[in-house]
Amino acid sequence: MPTRKTRTTVRHRSQRYALLPVSVSLAIMAGVAAPVYAASNAEIMEQLQQLKQRVEKVESQLEKTEGELVDTKEELLDTRQDLIDAQADATKSRNLKFSKTTGSPEIVSSDGNSSMALYGRVQLEAASIPDQYANGQTSEFVSGHTASEVRRARLGVEGKFHSIWEYDLEVDFAENDLDLKKALITYGGWKGNDLTAGFQRVAFGLENTGSSNYTVFMERGVTDAFSPDRDLGIAWRNHAGDWGQFKVGAYIPNSIDEGDDDNHRADAYNYIGRVSLVPINKSNQVVHLGASAAYTNYSNNEDVRYRTRPESHLSERLVRTDRIYDPDNTKRYGLEAAYSGSGFLLQSEYVGVSTKGYYDDEDKVGKKDTYDYSSWYASAAYMLTGEAHAYRSKGGTFGNVMPDHPISKGGWGAWELAARYSTIDLNDNGEKGGQMDDITLGLNWYLENNLKLMFNYVRYDADNYEDKSSRINDQDDDIYQTRLQWFF
Repeated sequence: MPTRKTRTTVRHRSQRYALLPVSVSLAIMAGVAAPVYAASNAEIMEQLQQLKQRVEKVESQLEKTEGELVDTKEELLDTRQDLIDAQADATKSRNLKFSKTTGSPEIVSSDGNSSMALYGRVQLEAASIPDQYANGQTSEFVSGHTASEVRRARLGVEGKFHSIWEYDLEVDFAENDLDLKKALITYGGWKGNDLTAGFQRVAFGLENTGSSNYTVFMERGVTDAFSPDRDLGIAWRNHAGDWGQFKVGAYIPNSIDEGDDDNHRADAYNYIGRVSLVPINKSNQVVHLGASAAYTNYSNNEDVRYRTRPESHLSERLVRTDRIYDPDNTKRYGLEAAYSGSGFLLQSEYVGVSTKGYYDDEDKVGKKDTYDYSSWYASAAYMLTGEAHAYRSKGGTFGNVMPDHPISKGGWGAWELAARYSTIDLNDNGEKGGQMDDITLGLNWYLENNLKLMFNYVRYDADNYEDKSSRINDQDDDIYQTRLQWFF
């Protein structure tokens, strides 16, 4: 069967051949209409021959023109299809995006109402640890050594759907174990507010609320020993306006991390809130003030204890309380302040905790006592290269440092010097849990927006204040440690 192009060509040729007799007839009529002194037959035949040549020439030109028109039409059709394909490819490229800050991939729907992004972080650490007595016990001696670990290896997925709902799921693979860090959904259809349900980081304190990606030191201050971490429940946050934000949440007993006897989430109801104020929030200057409070009501016969390391995760815990049995409740409260400007980041926090219960198993027949403990720190950091820690007013925390001259653009990154003093007191009511003071010096090298190398020196002094053969009264020594971290 002839193709469409063949049929079109045949039709044009038929029309072209039909022009020949018409042309001849016109020529004859023209000859008849000539004057009486018309030329001889030979002259007429010559004129007819010339006319025939002219017709053939015209037909040849028409055939050439028709061929060009067909080719042009085909080129136009091909161009149109190329445009359609290019538009489809452009739409696909717009739907797949990569973060300019971290390079993390994100898929966005054509209408922009739904998205899904992959994120993660890796923190590799090494430290030189001196001789230590864990928990201040002579029976728990650990000789000095060099240690290393994958501090965090997290992978998560977050996004939105129907424009007003957000979701976040994150797990940690460090220590060859799978640990859930987030499993939540957030409603954001109420302007300036969001409502989050699921397993989530609670809002308590400045450092504890912020991400470990952005901390100035490798570890948070010793106030973290009293800070609740993550819990299962529902939380409401208001961040309307420039004044600051507040977040309150209620959390229920759950089986997640039920073996964690430092946070005691398995059988406890927690009510936690935090407010932060920003009296000054300019591009080159930020003043931050905040307060937190938490109330824990224990539902079963539990026990609580407080303990902490020097500011090194590879160190042993050096001070601790005995277990407080059958606690009625625990109250936590915290104050925080920070200033950022002229390359400096100054911040300080105070956290107090009060737990009512029996200090040890032998006291259960007596009256319950209330045990009050406290901790605080003050730190200062200075960017040698002039950058600043970004302030996140929506969460009331400090974020990432973006080097002005990263390695990838031929620069030397950003450099930061930092120092912190922190202390914790676990002595009360004649019971000696111990006291520890830390001085930490830090040097941070921000190679890229999401790549950082950290060096920390920690000088600690841990006193147990107990004259017992089973306890070490005083431990003071040095820790040298480093971390390489990247996130996307």
